[in-house]
Amino acid sequence: MQKDKEYKKHNKLNMLLDKITYYFEVGFTFFILVVVTIKGIELISGISGYELVIINAEFDRVLSAAFALVIGVEFTKMLYKHTPETIIDVLLFAIARQTVIYHTSMLDMLIGVVAIGGLFAAKHYFIYMRSKKKNSVAREIVNENGE
Repeated sequence: MQKDKEYKKHNKLNMLLDKITYYFEVGFTFFILVVVTIKGIELISGISGYELVIINAEFDRVLSAAFALVIGVEFTKMLYKHTPETIIDVLLFAIARQTVIYHTSMLDMLIGVVAIGGLFAAKHYFIYMRSKKKNSVAREIVNENGE
């Protein structure tokens, strides 16, 4: 009985943390979209010959800060979910940040792209294995009840 209450309390806390991190992700997405739109307007105005500066910060710095915040949110998810997918998500964002923000050599870029591809493959594998495991458990339950 006590374990059931603790599980429900833990589950409610995880659901609350899921909602909070989701809203942070949506907020960061909206922020990045606004910055990209403003920088696009500045670019078009610069091409047309009229120099318009709305945001004085460099786009790389803004993107770097946004990536750091997103990695922080994903790290938070990793701490309370404890799944391989969340660990892979943190690594994906960290490698993507390194690859996109820091303009290094082509070899470093290639290594980053290969690493991201490998992490996507690993994530797909974990999701596939989890769904396969759930399906086999469901079949066992059906077989036990049906026979």
